[in-house]
Amino acid sequence: MKKLLLSLAAVALTASASATDYTFTCGSAPTQGSAEDTKADIYTYNMTAEPSVSGFTFTANKNTGSNPPTWNKNANDVRIYAKGNFNIAVPEGQKVTSVVFKISTQGKKRLAPISASVGTIATQAKGDATVKWTGSVENSTITFTVGDNANYGSEGESKAGQLDFDNVVVTAEATSIGGKKPAGLAFSESTIKTGSKYATMPTLINPNNLEVTYSSSNEDVATVTSFGADFPPMLTINSYGTAVITATSAETDEFAAGTASFTLTYVESAKNIDGMFKMVEAGNNTVFVNFSMYVTAYERAKTNNGYQSYIYVTDAAGTTGTLLYSPADLGENAYKAGDILPAGWDATYTLYNGLVEWKGTFPNASDNDPYSVSYQAVENVTAADINKVVTLTGVVVAEATPDGTVGNYTATLADGSELLFRNTFALATVEPGTYDVIGAVSVYGTKTSAAGEGTLQFLPIEFNKHIAYPTDLPENIKVTASGNSVVNSTYGYNAGYGCNVLDIVINSADKNVDFNIETPQGYDCLYFYWMKNYDDTDIEPIKIRKAPSEWIDPSVWGATAGNTFTVPTEKKSLATDHEGYMWFGFNGKMDEGNKVSLSLKAIYDESVGVENIETEGAEAEYYTLQGVKVANPENGVYVKVANGKAEKVVIK
Repeated sequence: MKKLLLSLAAVALTASASATDYTFTCGSAPTQGSAEDTKADIYTYNMTAEPSVSGFTFTANKNTGSNPPTWNKNANDVRIYAKGNFNIAVPEGQKVTSVVFKISTQGKKRLAPISASVGTIATQAKGDATVKWTGSVENSTITFTVGDNANYGSEGESKAGQLDFDNVVVTAEATSIGGKKPAGLAFSESTIKTGSKYATMPTLINPNNLEVTYSSSNEDVATVTSFGADFPPMLTINSYGTAVITATSAETDEFAAGTASFTLTYVESAKNIDGMFKMVEAGNNTVFVNFSMYVTAYERAKTNNGYQSYIYVTDAAGTTGTLLYSPADLGENAYKAGDILPAGWDATYTLYNGLVEWKGTFPNASDNDPYSVSYQAVENVTAADINKVVTLTGVVVAEATPDGTVGNYTATLADGSELLFRNTFALATVEPGTYDVIGAVSVYGTKTSAAGEGTLQFLPIEFNKHIAYPTDLPENIKVTASGNSVVNSTYGYNAGYGCNVLDIVINSADKNVDFNIETPQGYDCLYFYWMKNYDDTDIEPIKIRKAPSEWIDPSVWGATAGNTFTVPTEKKSLATDHEGYMWFGFNGKMDEGNKVSLSLKAIYDESVGVENIETEGAEAEYYTLQGVKVANPENGVYVKVANGKAEKVVIK
């Protein structure tokens, strides 16, 4: 009996393993039959699948309803109105056992009862994010019909019903074709759009290891060269355009002939924000973004119909800002400052009352780099700053600002000029006073170019009380360095950090440098960094930064012990290992009276190859070259620290 149960379980697992989930999305408006065609009411959707699969067709019709089916370009969702039908035709060689509609943001407002021509719809409830169907259909059509009212939508059954979805996941398994097993060929992606000739070809899924040949519908655009089963094929992109790449396997005694294809589109692209505007000036309102964007701010503006989303971004240069705008609510936590938006999507240029807005289906963040976010502190703004996020310092607000509502008011800037503020993001009221205000520079009025014309507006994001810190280095802050070192120090209020920052650059012809920093009591916020960068995380005792966004292990270039950084002789070119710069980050110690002191020693170690045997007393401390303290060193090279001096020694 146990053997029988095990055999049944094995059969069930085998059947389950052969099923594949295909996610179908729609990227364009449906096509309609001609007026002479008796099927003019039928709309055909071009749905792409991940992974790729061929043969499925998707159509819709209004049936006895009033409104024909549509596709929403802004949110990329398919919408079927009350009483309308959505049809999935299952091809020969596939058996569909499950269909799941992912309901869109709009769809959740108007979700209707859904029925199916075959199979079973799972019990629906108010607030559902999906509609699920199960059954078994081969070489036939499943028709889904939308109910009259929005029984399961947030707007309630008094509203007309809809089936509005972002994508549909079809679970299917291959069946026999003409008595033979299906080849099972599929590509991992069904479409590729690229702005580079060096795009990666989708992986061909070939579960039966069949011999495959490749063809291109347009060899002027792209070709594929096969090097046999033991090597991956090579995709060669030649020129702008579209080509369908097809993999084909011939019929065998066991398997039916098989094909799989993907569509490649190679387009002109923008490599930075300035490039986006140049493409618009050349007549291309839709631009393929071929670079990473860095989010400087993400805000939502409340409207009568919900929220709109504003994503302010820069490119790697950080000198140009622009606005990605969605009329739909992307969600409270969709993005945050420092998010990196990857390349590979279309942005459409629009102009609204003089303001440049880029629309599209924005990608999810691929990473977050908080060090990429910095707001330039300025006392005034110009048209060149439109869609940048900056900090306006010393802004005088004469009257309480609007409280949680959209409204305009005028503020006086530090240079005495006035600027129109608009509470687009419905901030809570602030009382009259002087502030440093983080916000986005906007415009309202006629504008025909990126340079900007019209009335400048400032959209505040955050108010901070302005403190008039001195800009000169106070005499009672001491910065000293040994030998022939030249100390350059700047001191003053930094709006990005919300306090004073002491910036110290020490240049020395000496190999070994000691320097000390001491501040008096009474400074509530004071940060230190050597060379150009600062990090507010706990750094014990020292870290090295080789780029503005990347901390690395100091042992890559030397060793640390206490506040000493030791550079071995072979790394004397340390300062040129990364474009002539090396950054150190460290924490000073602050006592209860806010007195800060810190000393750092940076030395070059010329003792490489010294064969001394260490026998000195217990007052010395030993560290590995990676900076790990060792209680009882033996047989190796260590950094010895004694009496404030660090040296490399060989223990035998």
